[in-house]
Amino acid sequence: MRSEAKSSKDDARESTAPVHEADTKLQETRKPGPAKNPPKVERLENFLTTRGLRWNDETGTFIHPDGSVVRQPDGIFPWELVARDRVNPLWLATANMDDRNGLEIPAEAWNAAKHCDAVLLEPEGLGYREHHFSAIRSHVDAQILELYAVVYRIRVPNE
Repeated sequence: MRSEAKSSKDDARESTAPVHEADTKLQETRKPGPAKNPPKVERLENFLTTRGLRWNDETGTFIHPDGSVVRQPDGIFPWELVARDRVNPLWLATANMDDRNGLEIPAEAWNAAKHCDAVLLEPEGLGYREHHFSAIRSHVDAQILELYAVVYRIRVPNE
């Protein structure tokens, strides 16, 4: 079975091999594209590792020697840092604030962050850069950052 699978892969490679000399030259001059960004969880692991947290397979959490834990809670925020005296919900951004289109945060997360010590993790290198939502709101109020509401949803509030 394995030899059949291997020969099928080899056949596929041969069928995509350049036929003309010009095709060979084109492939030789192509440069590899930019490195792809790591997935969110891998980027998060890189970031947390630099801060002394390690993944624990048994608990499905990142654990720090001081007892702090980063885990996936139920709710709006995908991760949270739980320490002895605080809980910091974490929002993992997919873009940077200085990108042309900025970064997007769902209104639910933006509004929830007004009532807690939430942290925005902005992609930087292979990890993240940390921004407290309270500081971001202060920068918006001071017009250092711009906030664009793309959609307004109007509804009767839950009681």
